[in-house]
This record gives sequence, structure tokens and C-alpha cells, in this order.
Amino acid sequence: MIRLLERGRVVTLTGVGGVGKTRMALRIARAVQPRFPDGVWFVELSSLREPELLGHTVCSVLRVAQQAGRPPMEVLAGFLGRRHALLVLDTCEHLAEECAAMLVTLLEAAPGLRALVTSRRVLGMPGETCYEVVPLPIEPSPLPVAPLPVEPSPLPIDPRPTGAVPTTWNPTPAGSTPPNGAPADGAPADGVRVNRVPVNGATAKNANVDGASVGDGNVDRRNVDGAFADEGLGSGGAVALFVERAGRVVPGFVATPEVAVICERLDGIPLAIELAAVRLRTLSVEQIMGRIDDRFGLLLDGDRGGQPRHRTMRTAIGWSHELCEPLERLLWARLSVFAGDFDLEAAQAVCADPGGATGLYPGQVPELLRALADKSILRRDGAGAAARFRMLGTVRDYGADWLRELGERDLVRRRHRDHYLDLARRFDAAWFGPDQVAWYARMRRELPNLRSALDLCHSEQAEHPVGLELAGRLAYFWMACGFIAEGRHHLRRALALSHAPSAGRSRALWVCAWLADFQGDLDEANDLATECLSQAFSRRDREAAGWGTICCANTGLHWGYVTEVLPMYERARRAHEEGGDHGAGVAVALAGEAYVLRRLGRYEQALACLRGQRALCDAYGDIWLRSTGDWVRSLIELDRGDPHAAERFGRASLRDKRALHDSLGIAAVVRSLAGAAAGLGDMERAARLLGVGDLVEDAFGLRIGRALPNGITERTEARAMDALGERTYRDAVTRGRELDLDRALVYALTGAEPSRT
Repeated sequence: MIRLLERGRVVTLTGVGGVGKTRMALRIARAVQPRFPDGVWFVELSSLREPELLGHTVCSVLRVAQQAGRPPMEVLAGFLGRRHALLVLDTCEHLAEECAAMLVTLLEAAPGLRALVTSRRVLGMPGETCYEVVPLPIEPSPLPVAPLPVEPSPLPIDPRPTGAVPTTWNPTPAGSTPPNGAPADGAPADGVRVNRVPVNGATAKNANVDGASVGDGNVDRRNVDGAFADEGLGSGGAVALFVERAGRVVPGFVATPEVAVICERLDGIPLAIELAAVRLRTLSVEQIMGRIDDRFGLLLDGDRGGQPRHRTMRTAIGWSHELCEPLERLLWARLSVFAGDFDLEAAQAVCADPGGATGLYPGQVPELLRALADKSILRRDGAGAAARFRMLGTVRDYGADWLRELGERDLVRRRHRDHYLDLARRFDAAWFGPDQVAWYARMRRELPNLRSALDLCHSEQAEHPVGLELAGRLAYFWMACGFIAEGRHHLRRALALSHAPSAGRSRALWVCAWLADFQGDLDEANDLATECLSQAFSRRDREAAGWGTICCANTGLHWGYVTEVLPMYERARRAHEEGGDHGAGVAVALAGEAYVLRRLGRYEQALACLRGQRALCDAYGDIWLRSTGDWVRSLIELDRGDPHAAERFGRASLRDKRALHDSLGIAAVVRSLAGAAAGLGDMERAARLLGVGDLVEDAFGLRIGRALPNGITERTEARAMDALGERTYRDAVTRGRELDLDRALVYALTGAEPSRT
């Protein structure tokens, strides 16, 4: 596989769901990481249902934000252009065409880029090398096995052909068509060469990899090396996998001839073998073999078409479904609405019936989750209150089929939407407080589910006002945590669908105006802020009036109207105070006042504003706006000729902004730190930090960061070039640009020489 990636630029691992494509991709990524000095990025796409968000999703994993007027693919192409890197796209079958188009663009722009793809279908793009990940080899049975009588199943089995609609909860539908009309699992496109490789011990456990955690330009060793640390597998075949899994539930388990027969019946598919092995908690090997034979006989009578391995996978899942208790099956179906992973709180809120209409109460959910995890229906990450659960895509699809047959899909999706709307409301209320880093981590983890909830709101007319509120309640996530472009995408979509004046629309208007402004789209920002103010005045909404005024002031400032915007920040502060908001709105207005006063040379007044802002932030435990105040203070100290103080405040600001992934703030602070280095006489470091500033702005796709320090960048460039000479200066800037982002920020924070280890 390593040689394949060296010879070809796109390698696609295909195969039936559950065969181990993701695990193989992770092993390959881990093995080749030293060959890609500029990074190995893992992008998990199973939860992405909006094709137009593909570029945003990849950008967020690579820590690349977009700017107005530039499509995400253009920004990605620019970021990857000079890099020798590997991009791993996992679970692409439902986005095959979009992924192919994206890779064509990126590979053309970035000669050093390679792509490794997992998909149940080939992408069908030029230059693609396809490998079918085939099931595990079946070790031969040492002894013949006599046929076993079929043991009756304790639950009814539906003998009808595939496609018949079940009329009760117990039967299991056999066979299905992959989503979006995809060809059968692993089917190649015309003219695409497909090789076959055994999975060699790879299990069906999908990667519990959150793309956000590998966006520093390197393989995240915790997630990629450790994602399957508990598997304990060598390179054995199907029987070895069965024995290993069986040993977890029956200590000392030893293979018998029947085990080889079971593995053969299951075509060596790892997930199917795992689902069978965990049944040894309650069944003997002989009973398992008899029931598998029973299920296959019924399946083959009713479904003689389609791919055999696809039928095998559906059969294995269906058999596990039958052996679940009724409430376990009901929970399985309802859990299928989650995109990505989820916690106990979410499972109880979305899946339980407070009134007990179906017998599924909130108090029963913890034990039912444990039971489904024990049966390998769910994957569990962590323990206790921190535990997270997720389903493999094939298992989720099966549950979704049942949810539709129950007629509960719309009901449970609305519950899911309501839960994440409630989470967004809690996030909004708690953001200006002491737990911002924890909230950032939680909301980033929940982003797939938040996207799913927003998608529901955007797709149904009755939900459009809810979509406005949900997108608006995530304001601080979009603004402060590096999701400027995606937030703007959701807000623009919501605003286009719901035009009636409301508190939700007013909020969405000012949030979208803020994001547009800091992407450099000043005309749109001004239009949105003006509409927000108009609605706020007519509705006497002081909060919206305060934020709308701040956004108008920001836009005016970036247009160059420095003196004119000072009273606007003052009016915004008063509007928030009169409306009872003594938190984030006041702190933002004070920071704006201080920044403008500094631009006007009124330093004592600026410092007075910053003292008030710092006291407010400290009282609440906020670090986001405190770090903004520290950045303004660093600019003041540079102006006043104290580079030591400027560096101290700049580093304090960068530490906090880095913790929150505040892309705009990071871009601005790095520039001020370059100015501090020049003031301290370290021109080599100043030049390298200017290169880091270029790197950060390229990575985050921002136009505004260079302008915010107001002349400091230009003065630093002139001083460093004069001291070093043009050639030495350019070399130092280039060294700063060529660092990966994580090491670059460590260098900016500590001054330590960055290493590539």
C-alpha cells in the first residue's frame, strides 16, 4: 500500500460495510506518516449529509478557514499547494462525486498531495487506484462438522422476500440498497482497476476519530495510533478474530471445528464475526451456527440477487437485531438519528418517552446502552459520565430502516432537533463565563449533530424559524472558535428561508454581519447590520440594537472611519447596559472603544476602558474577550515604546485565543508579537514571526488580520529588512511560513526554536 501511494496519487479502499476499510486506512496513515512531513489529515465524512459543506468540513480539519469571495476548494488548493501531505477521506460513498471533484482540484493544485479514500463504491476519477478490502481468510477446519438441526428462534422471523414491508417490530428486513442509489458495495466503475487485498486482521470497529483533533498538520497519535489500541489483533484470519472476541466474553475460549464453519458462513467479514462472537454470552457455538444457517436459508430463499457479501452483512446485523430484547431494538432504531457520536444525556432526551408510552423510560436508557455496547451494536469511548457512544454506518442504516417502518422518524428527528436547540441555548447562556474551553470542546464534538439539526430546520418550512434561532444561538461558536465560514453558511441559509421580523432573525442578522465583516465582505456586513438595527428599533430590542451598532462600528472602522465610530461603540455599550446585559455585549463594546482610542492616540482613556473590560471578564471568568483586551494592550505598549510589556500581553492573548481556536484573534496577535520582537532588537525572530503571520492568514483564509494592528506590520517589515538585508529577511520570513501551524504557534508563544519531531 505504501508503494501504491508512492506510484499513484489516489488510492481508494472499497468493500462491503464492516470489512475493515477504516481500520486499514488508519494503519496505512500511521505507517506512512514519516513520508509526509507536511501532515497526514484524517477527515471522517459518514455524518456529513450536506454536500455543499464538504469543503468547509475539510477546511475545519486542516484548520483552514475561508474568506469571502473565495470558494473553500480554492482556499484549500492554496493551503496545500506547497505541501507534501496525505489526505485521508473516510466513508465517502454518499459523497463520491463531490469527493472526486474536490480531489481533482486539489491534486492539480498540489503536486505533493496524495489521497487515501475509503468508500463502498469507487470514485471513478482519473488516476484512481482501487483496492477491494476483502474479508479475512478462513482457516481450514481440522475436523468435519456434521450438519446441525435448525434450532427454533425465540423471536419470529419474517420469511417474506426482500422489500416486503414488515407489519410488526420483531421481523428483520433482509437486504437493502446503498444510499443515494450507489452501486452494490465495492462495485467498480467502468475502466477502473480493482485489486483485492485481505483485511489481515483489521476489525470492523470504525475510527472514533474526530477530524477536529488532527488539524494541526500531523497525525494525531492519540486518535490514529490509539483508536484501536484495545483490539489486540495480529494478522490472523477469521477464526483467530472469532477466538479473540469470544475470549472477551468467555475467558479461555478455544476454537472448535464449528468456529471455522461459522466464519465461513459469515464470509469472513469482521463485523459479522464480531457480532456472532459476542452472542457466546448466552448461546453455545453450536446454537450460533444453527441460527446462522437458519437466517441464511430464509435470506437466500427471498433474495437471490445482489452482492453475496452485502447480503451476508445485512443478515448478520439482522440476526443480532432478532437476539436483542424489544426495548433494545427500539432504542437502536431511535439512536440512528444521531450523526456522529452522542452521550447518555442526549440518548435519554431523544430516545426515551417521559410518559412511558412505549415502555422506554429515561431511567432504562443507561442499562440499554450498556447492553447494546456489549452486543457490539454500539461502540463506547470513555467511561462514566464522560462516555460517548457511536454506531458503525451499516448498523446505523439498519436502525434507520426500522425507524422508518415504525413511523417514528419525524418524531425522533424533532426530538433530536429540540435537544440540540436546548444545548445551543445553554451554550449561549453560559459562554461568557469560566468554562469556555470546555464548551468549545463540547460544541466541536457535537458539530455533526448540530449540522443535522440545522439541516432538518432548513429542509422543512415549518422549521425555518427554529433554524434561525439555532444558527443564531451558536453565535459565539462561529465567532470565537474558528468557524467563521461555516457559521456564515448556515446563517445565510436560515435568513434566506425566514423573512418575518423576530428576535431570532434580528440575532441571526447581527451574527452574520459580524462574520461577513471579518471575512472582509464589508458591504454585506453593513447591509445586514443596518437591517438588524431597523428591526431592533421597531421591536424595542436593546440587545439586538447593541450588537447591530457594534457591527456597524466594526464595518466603519475597517472602512477607515476611525473618529466617526467611537461614539457608536459608546452607544452600543449603553444599549447593552440599559437592556440588562452586563456581559459579553458590554465587554465587546469596551474593547472596541479601547481599540479606537488607541488609534487616536488617547492612551490613558484606552487603558481606562481596558481596566473596566478586564474587571468584567475576570468577574465572569471569560478568556475570549479578556484575550482581546490583552491584544489591544499589547498594541498600546508597542506604541508607547515598551516591547517587553507588549510581548507579555501579546503572549497572554495568544495562549487564550489558541485554546479557543479563535482564528481571527490568532491572526492579529501574531503580527503584534512580530512588532514586539523588532522592538526588542531580535530582527531574525521578527521576520520569522511575520512569516508565521502569513502562514496563519493563509491557514485561516482571513483578509482582515493584517490590517487590524494598524501599521505595525509595515513598520516591522521595514525595520527587519533594513537590519537584516533583503535576502536574509526574505529567508527568515520563508522559514516562518514553512512551519506547520501548531509548531508556528508554539514558536510565537515561547520563542523556542521549533523542531520537526
